[in-house]
Amino acid sequence: MKKEPDHVSILYNVGGIYTRRGDFQKAVEYYTKVLQVQPNYAKAHNNLGFALMQLGRIDDALVYFERAMTLKPDFIAAGNNLETALKRKKEAVIQESK
Repeated sequence: MKKEPDHVSILYNVGGIYTRRGDFQKAVEYYTKVLQVQPNYAKAHNNLGFALMQLGRIDDALVYFERAMTLKPDFIAAGNNLETALKRKKEAVIQESK
């Protein structure tokens, strides 16, 4: 692959393709690769969190949503995803206590 930004863009876009196809495990792989090259890419943190959340890995997802919000405090999608993940975590705790 060519320059680093192109490389990151390709990895990010492939992650998006896998997300849209519902192959969240593959999406996780690609967004992880993006963050290895560009660790402060807020959108990649958010999308990785989303893929992890879809796999039921809520605690892992929370880490990435929080990081996305730290990098970009006005990132509405990350804020919404963070809220959804927190609700799911709360629901899981309630279910476990029954």
